[in-house]
Formats: sequence, structure tokens, C-alpha cells
Amino acid sequence: MFLSSTGSKSKSKRKECQGCNGTGAKMEIRQLRPGFISQTQTVCTDCNGQGTAVDLTDQCTNCKGQTVVEEEKVLEVDIVKGMRNGERIVFHGEADQLV
Repeated sequence: MFLSSTGSKSKSKRKECQGCNGTGAKMEIRQLRPGFISQTQTVCTDCNGQGTAVDLTDQCTNCKGQTVVEEEKVLEVDIVKGMRNGERIVFHGEADQLV
């Protein structure tokens, strides 16, 4: 399970990533040889593709500015007699925040 937060100690708003200008991706241009270039788009490593980031001095110590903390939790399920095969059991508030 993942717990969501702002990623900062002061709970302030996240700022637009300076590395990708808020797009979440960076364009890399490489010269292969004279007259030939290659342009590729990669996920921004500064913000992990989110487009927003937290200042390094204000990063949360638990999530390190990533806004989520991985946590394992044991959930108990009561299987009621007569339930159908494939019936879903919903755990409210227990979603994967990264998806």
C-alpha cells in the first residue's frame, strides 16, 4: 500500500519542475555524426515524470519528495457463504496511489 502526501516537510504546494518545465519529460538531442542528429524523449529524472517537484531543502524525510510511502498491510477478508466466483470485495481507502 502507498500513503500519499505533498512530499514536503512544510506541506507547501509542489513547484513546477525546473528540469522539464512541468512537462514530465526531457528531450535529448545527440549528434551521431556530422549532419545526423538523434532526438529522443525520456522521463524527467528530477521529478520522475510528474512535472512537479519539491525543493531539496524542504523534502519529506519519509518519502524523500516522491509523495508516496510504500507500506505493507495485512487485510482481513470475510468470505460470506454463498458468494459468487469472481465477486469483488472493495477495500475503501486502500488503493494504490501510484496508479
